[in-house]
Amino acid sequence: MGDRFTSLLVGVLIGSIGLNDNLLRRASSEEIEAVLAHEMGYYVLNHGAKLIINFGLVLAFGFAFVAWVFNHALRLSEYRKISPGPLERFVFYDHPSGRDRVHMAMLWKSMHPESEPLSPEK
Repeated sequence: MGDRFTSLLVGVLIGSIGLNDNLLRRASSEEIEAVLAHEMGYYVLNHGAKLIINFGLVLAFGFAFVAWVFNHALRLSEYRKISPGPLERFVFYDHPSGRDRVHMAMLWKSMHPESEPLSPEK
């Protein structure tokens, strides 16, 4: 186990305190009593329960934030802005925007003036 002294509190509702063999062999009675009091303080002050609650809250808020961002991103992608900004273009577009498509069509038309417009089939 090495040379270290270790102790731990296990459990939330019913706690168990663990002390390693180095602590029991090499520490004085007063030091062992101080370590036990320290670990008992964790139990009495409900540090385990508080840790679980706080971790749960952080997870809940984290998942809520990710869900909000994801839903916001989906809402933005439901419509196609005719002229998106560079960040929107990078994040939400895998094809040219409406403005770019119209611009490319106008350029093509200016380079091919002889072509006839497409007419719907009858």
